[in-house]
Amino acid sequence: MKICLRYPRTLAILTATLVLSACGGSGSSEIALSGTATGVTGSGVILANVVNTVVMPIAIPVNATTFAFPTHLQFGSVYSVYVQAEPVNLSCMVLNAAGTATGNVTNLQLVCTSRSVLGGTVSGLTGAGLVLANGGDVVSVGANAMTFSFANRVPLDSAYGVTILTQPAGQTCVVTNGSGKMGDADITNVQVSCS
Repeated sequence: MKICLRYPRTLAILTATLVLSACGGSGSSEIALSGTATGVTGSGVILANVVNTVVMPIAIPVNATTFAFPTHLQFGSVYSVYVQAEPVNLSCMVLNAAGTATGNVTNLQLVCTSRSVLGGTVSGLTGAGLVLANGGDVVSVGANAMTFSFANRVPLDSAYGVTILTQPAGQTCVVTNGSGKMGDADITNVQVSCS
């Protein structure tokens, strides 16, 4: 008791230090940001975290099941993780992507699903001007072409429907096998027959 009365400043400093360490307000950058990954079957997946307008990206290796940002967060930092880049064959999203760091964040979930090519064969096309559509994605098919494919890949389990947007000059074309649900393999059996 006499020590407290003789050294009130020392006691105040010790008390403040204990309070700051107990509530995490010491200003240290020790809060980790990490999570799990599924479906990363291709290279080129990049995640980014925005903290105070600073973007901190990391590359996710092929077949990764976990990931962690190398830069730790300050206590109380607001984080926002998003997919900055992905390969053409994957569609990726981050779950539990945003929050306030009051302790180690380990529940981020990166989920990637495959995207596949949609295309097929063309027969009997002699004229120019054939345009095919799959929703908002269009492809122009040149005269005498034997195959086609859309530039945008279709995500796994998404519905597709190939239609004739513009008929070629002097011909009429019909689509067979033009609709379905995308699996994890390329669709190449759409048939366009022109006469």
